[in-house]
Amino acid sequence: MKTRRGLPFVCTHYMRALLGGIIARVQRDNKVTISHMLWMTNHVHIIITALDQRQACKFHGEIKKHLTEAIKKLLGKEHLNLWKANGSSVVPYGDVAGLVKQIAYIYANPARANLINTVTDYPGLNTHSAFLESLSDPNAKVSEQFAWIRSRYISKLMSRKLTDTQDRALLGTLLKRTKQSFPLVIEPNAWMKAFKITSPEEVADTNRQILAELFEYEEKARSERLRANKGVYGAKSLRRAPLTLDYQGKPDSVNLFCYALDPEIRKTMIRQYREFCIQCAECYAQWKRGNFTVSWPPGALLPALPPTFNWVHHLVEA
Repeated sequence: MKTRRGLPFVCTHYMRALLGGIIARVQRDNKVTISHMLWMTNHVHIIITALDQRQACKFHGEIKKHLTEAIKKLLGKEHLNLWKANGSSVVPYGDVAGLVKQIAYIYANPARANLINTVTDYPGLNTHSAFLESLSDPNAKVSEQFAWIRSRYISKLMSRKLTDTQDRALLGTLLKRTKQSFPLVIEPNAWMKAFKITSPEEVADTNRQILAELFEYEEKARSERLRANKGVYGAKSLRRAPLTLDYQGKPDSVNLFCYALDPEIRKTMIRQYREFCIQCAECYAQWKRGNFTVSWPPGALLPALPPTFNWVHHLVEA
């Protein structure tokens, strides 16, 4: 999920509470398992497992909906087009090697963006500490309770840039207004079960690979900064950074719809995706003809009903 512009997901105490509460509430309603997550200031990466493809898509959509409402209230806006068109998707992963690389990449994001040297210093909401607590237990669960801060409890910010004292005071005000809380449950190794990795030894070995990849990413970023004589933004500055919509990010080079390092698995996933798109197009064509009994393929998010003026017009004339 990536925003059209701006840096709304700041590393403040109040934003961490808002994000955590939204994720925890949506997780409760949609029954997905979260393994890894990291929020950058304009996008998020989340690794989930779900038995139902529609639930995965609904989880994704509900997060976007609640976040849009929260940011609107914080900025005092009636309307806000927050999300980039085609800037987010539910991407299936096809192999262990691809997920190992992607999880390491997720946690390396702050270092690669020259925000901090290592993810352990990053103040934004992330699950790295839960990951480190769960390096060998296949069934590990780490839970943190978050208040469910409804959008009606959120007022316009007194200033988009808050001092630490103001940030903590705002957090206290929001928490006093809430009446419910939900656990945000992280299961760092749950994704491995989909690939038949179930023993503590296999889990530990897979996580060692992730940590090694992460170390390489962070060391490469550090070396590049040294060569360019650059520093990092720093955790303290990140906590004081203002919520803004002025920032315009670089355009994305590609939009992924599947991910696997193994070329044969990747080819199979691409073929399946294309077949899925053909099936969806055929279903939509049936809808346009007035046939609403057609069965859409699993995982499809049903679009808005198409215009059927001609069909209705001829029906009335008959």
